Amino acid sequence: MTLRPYEPHQLDYLSLRLVDLCGRLRRMAERCRDEDLESIPLNDKKAIEWLENLEVWVQKAEGSFERTLTRHRAAQVAERMQRQREKRERERERTK
Repeated sequence: MTLRPYEPHQLDYLSLRLVDLCGRLRRMAERCRDEDLESIPLNDKKAIEWLENLEVWVQKAEGSFERTLTRHRAAQVAERMQRQREKRERERERTK
């Protein structure tokens, strides 16, 4: 499995594709109701399997995102602390 970096716009694109598919399914459901169709035969085995895999993938992606975000925030805090330390040292040097 290869990790690929995803930029925010790529996540948006992926999520919008899923929303579009959901919209299409919702339109089918609405048309069934409008036409008084009780049901339509569909082969859903693969779709359900893909959804389950997608749910697992998103759960793992969320975990990876949270770890990356925590590391990023920690690096920012460390950098800010380092800058403050350097500033204090410069001020001490000036007051000597």
